[in-house]
Amino acid sequence: MHFYSLEKVISYNIPVNIIITERGYGKSYSVKDYVIQRYLKHNEQFLYIRRYENELKSVFEHGSAGSQKDFFDDLKSNFPEHTLQAKNKKFFCDNEVFGFAKRMTEAQDLKSSTYTNVTTIIIDEYPIEKGKRYYLPNEGMILLGMFDSIIRNRSNVKIFILGNAVEGLEYSPLFMFFDLKLPYGKKDIKLFKDNTILLQYATSSEFRKEREQTLIGKLAKRNTLRTIRYSESDS
Repeated sequence: MHFYSLEKVISYNIPVNIIITERGYGKSYSVKDYVIQRYLKHNEQFLYIRRYENELKSVFEHGSAGSQKDFFDDLKSNFPEHTLQAKNKKFFCDNEVFGFAKRMTEAQDLKSSTYTNVTTIIIDEYPIEKGKRYYLPNEGMILLGMFDSIIRNRSNVKIFILGNAVEGLEYSPLFMFFDLKLPYGKKDIKLFKDNTILLQYATSSEFRKEREQTLIGKLAKRNTLRTIRYSESDS
């Protein structure tokens, strides 16, 4: 299948990167692959952030028969010579810590001196689907405080905010606080705030067609769920 690639976003060299795609397109996979590569090549670490504690727990939960449902299961085959594992709110490569997991409200209080080797921050599953949970009070300021706490005056940190195209996305605290608008038409990337924020709305007709042939794709095609879609003919 045709899956998402992070290469285009990386080429812009922007500190804050918001990536919105269709569900299952592979944005999380691509960013996880990126942080593993950065660790293996440059010994750099990453910080993984979710909004609520139970969302973090689901990342580290155990499967049946005590087996670990691991954060890296979908790409371990890409790194057969290395051992990748997620446990106790930390991420390990060859038994060495190269990543940390925190709640959003915890992250805003972190001291930059504690995470000097952290060069990538992942905020996963940012947009909330309508009727599922709630955004945090004053979440825009929480995000800004988190960026300031961890980055401060460093220029080597990249932030990836990942999410699916869900109804009401444009009214989320992130979009409202930073005055963001999804790209229209043929351009899938738009820059904001003096080129410090990149927003990508990535779609793929090839991926959509291939997904529609799967069981989930056929089921979703007939239900009432709506996805934000923009025609390439829009300007």
